[in-house]
Amino acid sequence: ARYEDESMELTERNRLNEERRQVDDEKNRVELEIDEMRRLWERLTEQSEELAKTEGFLMRREAAMTHRRDEIQMQRKDLRAKREDMKRKLMEATDIREYQHPD
Repeated sequence: ARYEDESMELTERNRLNEERRQVDDEKNRVELEIDEMRRLWERLTEQSEELAKTEGFLMRREAAMTHRRDEIQMQRKDLRAKREDMKRKLMEATDIREYQHPD
């Protein structure tokens, strides 16, 4: 009877050890997954920061290009006005000459 008790105790101890080993394995697996998720989160955070920097750069570049475009449009407008003014003065000079020297 004592042998059976020791045998059952040994079997129970083996079963408990096996359960403990399985729990430890599962715990290790979960910790590895958590570490991997943490690394992924860090990488995503870095990428997000890089994208924010790029977005800021592109927004500044767009603002600079818009400003430059506006400057160019103003210059074109000024040149157009000067050209029209020159045409008007030329027409006036031509009219005056024709008036002073009729053929």
